Formats: sequence, structure tokens, C-alpha cells
Amino acid sequence: MTDHTDAIEPADARDAGDALAAAKRPRPTDVASREHGDLLQALAAHRGYLLVTAHGLTEEQARMAPTDSALSIGGIIKHVMGTEQAWIRFLQGGADAMM
Repeated sequence: MTDHTDAIEPADARDAGDALAAAKRPRPTDVASREHGDLLQALAAHRGYLLVTAHGLTEEQARMAPTDSALSIGGIIKHVMGTEQAWIRFLQGGADAMM
């Protein structure tokens, strides 16, 4: 049996399912709202895919780059987190807040 005490897991096991369910919510009818909704649904779905991909990995496994690329699951999670935080700062404080 493998010990997964260091495993990376979502805060709530339903997170990935919730993100995928959000991607299936009804869409508004006007173009701008529909585009906005589509973007939020796509982000929610991809966040869910990332959670599923990382589920059960140890920190060491999350840091491993399986190819010559510098990308790892942990690095992608860090990138996504930083990008989302930057957009939250932008929404709260405008372009100057992103610097």
C-alpha cells in the first residue's frame, strides 16, 4: 500500500466535480453575457481538470517534469494560482494593482 500522507488533494473532494458541474450551467442569451459565462465555465472546467490531475500526487511527484520541459504539475498549479490572484487584484484595484 502506498503512503499518501504528503499527497496533494483538493480542500474538498467535491471541488473537481463542482468545477465540472459549473461548466454545464445554463448560459445567458445576450452575446456579452454569454461570452463572459463561457469564459467562466471554461476556467472552472480547466481548474477541475487540474485538480483531478494533481489528486493523490506527493509533493515530489508534483515537482517532477516528465519531459525536457520545465513544466510540472506543481509548476502549473503555481502559475494558475498566481494568474488568478493577479486578475483578482485587477478586478479589485484596476490595472495599477497588477504591478
